[in-house]
Amino acid sequence: MKHTFVFSDLHLAVEAPDQGVWMRFRQRRFFVDGDFCRLVDQLLAQVEDAPFEVVFNGDTFELDGANAYNHLASERPQDLGNESSEALGLDRILRDHSDLVTALGRLLARADRIVFVTGNHDLGLHWPTSRQILRRHLVRAARAVDASLDPAALRARVVFAPWFHRTGDGVYVEHGQQYDPASATPDPLLPGRDDGRGLWQSFGSAGYRHVLGGIGTMNPHNNRSYLLGGVIGYLRHFFRYYLGRRRSLVRSWLVGSIRCARHMIAQRRRPEPGTAARWDELARQAGRAGLTTHQVRRLRGLGVRPLSDSPYAVLRELWLDRVALVTAALVVTGAVALVAPGWIALVVMALALGGLITYERLASDNDLDAYQDGLEGKAARIARVTGDPVVLFGHTHRPCRVRLPHGGTLINTGSWAPSFADPECTRPVDSHRTFAWIRSAQGRPQSATLLCWQDDRIAAFAPSGRDFSEGSRPLRGMNPFELRTSCDATGNQA
Repeated sequence: MKHTFVFSDLHLAVEAPDQGVWMRFRQRRFFVDGDFCRLVDQLLAQVEDAPFEVVFNGDTFELDGANAYNHLASERPQDLGNESSEALGLDRILRDHSDLVTALGRLLARADRIVFVTGNHDLGLHWPTSRQILRRHLVRAARAVDASLDPAALRARVVFAPWFHRTGDGVYVEHGQQYDPASATPDPLLPGRDDGRGLWQSFGSAGYRHVLGGIGTMNPHNNRSYLLGGVIGYLRHFFRYYLGRRRSLVRSWLVGSIRCARHMIAQRRRPEPGTAARWDELARQAGRAGLTTHQVRRLRGLGVRPLSDSPYAVLRELWLDRVALVTAALVVTGAVALVAPGWIALVVMALALGGLITYERLASDNDLDAYQDGLEGKAARIARVTGDPVVLFGHTHRPCRVRLPHGGTLINTGSWAPSFADPECTRPVDSHRTFAWIRSAQGRPQSATLLCWQDDRIAAFAPSGRDFSEGSRPLRGMNPFELRTSCDATGNQA
């Protein structure tokens, strides 16, 4: 019997200094390291000497803005995702999470392999230097457990999957950002820009690097912390956390948004990888996954068009279209007031106000969460293309286990991110600590279960919070295809 453990969206980040509520969610007291280490101890005890692999299904590391904590965009380094900055950020994260790295070393010492699937927030794992740094930390930790282990063999056990991973026994693992317009990239196999300016940034990643990375009172792991319900909500936030203080919410948002828009528009003019490069990388992915190039092309066709392909959509999401129109209206009204009677200026002002209201009512907004309704259909098509009956996603932070048509299973492994609804970090939004455990025999999955770490115990994830008894083998005897839908509606997209 082989075991596969799948985690996603740990969002391990550099430790933030204690500055009140500023970036409090990234302070050490909210690290998941302790919970993860205790879970690893129990998993190793339960698998005993059986073969197993561990898959980290994307966004394991928060590399977007890992080196930026200053509140002003002008004070933050230009973070374009180049190889040196991504590697530096990853090294700092691993040093700050030394206890968790120690736990990973214990896993590596026993596992057949540890696989890191690339997500939208740790796209920097694409770079060879980042991979070398991660391997070095993990090999060192594994040899601290058993010095007799061969370093070369340990390095070979650390595997990187740039898009998706197949275990070889009917399990397909993909982070899922390619189905989200705000997080998708044009080609998941070729994320590097050919103009030498780092990685191709999705709108979500660029928005965090340029905007949210400088607003420490908003939690990027919880939409409700920065989507505050209109102007009144933002005014309340401003008066409570920014009025009379050194930091400027308006300046951080405006300067960061302009930089983000410039980044997105300039990126569209980057040189595209040639057809030969695309085919070569697609063929390599097919070889790694044990699929034909035709199958991989069909999988790539399931992705959506990135939001960043539309300059108007980018400006709309950043509210820069409103800023431009209001500025133009004020300039025109002011110019008229200087050369015409006052009543004409009032008429122009009224017309401008009416135009702004009409525009706001007619302009369409992007529903950035609408893609989630189609994820079950995407998973069903993946299962048909690959023949894998178990499909695992992450990304949405919404743990879920559902039946697919024709008997397949979709599991979303949720999140371990420090998600809070308030800057004080008193209202946790998602503290389930979920993961998947798949048992396989004779090359096919025998059970696929969504579990969580709760009160220092492994529990079945369900709305009722039903626990397994101490020392039990929760997967033994369970039918993986006798599934009850149990989606957590409180999670939020990364």
